[in-house]
Amino acid sequence: MCIIIFSCSKQELIGENPTDNETTSLNKATNNRVALEKDILILENKMQWVSYLTAQVLLKDEPARKEFVNLLSNRSPKVIKLQDILRFDSENNSFREAFEVEFNYYQTEGNDCGRPEGRPKPNTQGLRSEVTYSAFNSYISSLLEDECLELYMPNGFNSNFEAISSIPPTSITTSAHPLVIPSKFNRGFIHKGRCQIEKSIVSSVTMGTVIIVRPYRLINGCSYKKYSGINFQDF
Repeated sequence: MCIIIFSCSKQELIGENPTDNETTSLNKATNNRVALEKDILILENKMQWVSYLTAQVLLKDEPARKEFVNLLSNRSPKVIKLQDILRFDSENNSFREAFEVEFNYYQTEGNDCGRPEGRPKPNTQGLRSEVTYSAFNSYISSLLEDECLELYMPNGFNSNFEAISSIPPTSITTSAHPLVIPSKFNRGFIHKGRCQIEKSIVSSVTMGTVIIVRPYRLINGCSYKKYSGINFQDF
């Protein structure tokens, strides 16, 4: 008969398990990653809804199309800042008014034919107390004050659409910047009319009229530091 005795020092046992500081650091890193993933989902969904509602506006409303086309012709042929098209303007609010119609439509139960997750939501934090301050106004404030977003048309617009804004495109494909590296593709939607919507995958080679909503950075107010490694102009 033989007896074998194993012995472990206290130091060896401690070495096999993380210290309290290591555990705390690991938990903090995990929590930060989970929080960032949640923020990405929220912002990406917000941008998906903006591009989605924009397409519905452009397909249905002629005055809104004219305002949209005028902005493209007077500034950049491929980019419109959300501030320029959705802020209140005493002279022309055609696009904003049509955008509100679409916003209200998708708040109604049952209007669920091919759409992003959830509904376009107003920012309920710090909502103004005035009764007249509507959910739509709160939603616009959350887009224009909490974010810096732009509509990007990688292929420009069909020449007929640019020249004759009374004629809408036959279809519009919409998506949002995926907020990941590399940013090669994202889910999207092909719009042909109300409830004539197909899910799609959008990439740099997607043809036709494409509208991407993406963030842009400003030194004061829109640094998007949590997305510091992401180039918003690569999609």
